[in-house]
Amino acid sequence: MSIFLPDEQQQEAMSLAVFSLQSGKSVKYLQKLAKAGRIIGARQDLLTGKWWIYPPAKILKWWLI
Repeated sequence: MSIFLPDEQQQEAMSLAVFSLQSGKSVKYLQKLAKAGRIIGARQDLLTGKWWIYPPAKILKWWLI
């Protein structure tokens, strides 16, 4: 399932936890997708190791990878 967040809802980067609340998916599942490169706009902070989601955020379907 693809998730598009309209630009007026997402202006700045958000943490993976906030993105999970908005998308309705668990943090661990989204972290797994981010590591696999299936979330457009997901970047991992080099110092802290936390994942951040930058607009426009989109979860790719498995057949698009």
